Amino acid sequence: MNPAREQAEMLRAAIVLAVADGVITSSERGLLSALAKRIGVSAETLDGMVARALADVAVREELFRVATADPELTLELLVAAAQIDGQVHAQERQTLVQMAEKLDVPVAQFDDIFTRGIARADAIRANRRP
Repeated sequence: MNPAREQAEMLRAAIVLAVADGVITSSERGLLSALAKRIGVSAETLDGMVARALADVAVREELFRVATADPELTLELLVAAAQIDGQVHAQERQTLVQMAEKLDVPVAQFDDIFTRGIARADAIRANRRP
């Protein structure tokens, strides 16, 4: 998967998990905003994506079904999205832990998935440099 598509998938996965319960917390909103900004998605576009996902339960359920088809990969992509600027902030990490819970990823697997996500983001960042 090319880096631009991978980053778009990261944002999509984050939106899916953030709206899965029909409520977006302030920490989830912050993570979504940061991810969107990092990949060049405007606040207005992000708001539209989130609104569509929140407005239609059937769409939300389908998106969540897709995200949970491979929960470890989804979580890895979310970690990579949080790391894409070079660091995962404490609040982002806490939100990632909450999203792991929504995905039913065992706590014991979180650190391994987190490490893979960091490596994925670092590889994407390395590919962007001339």
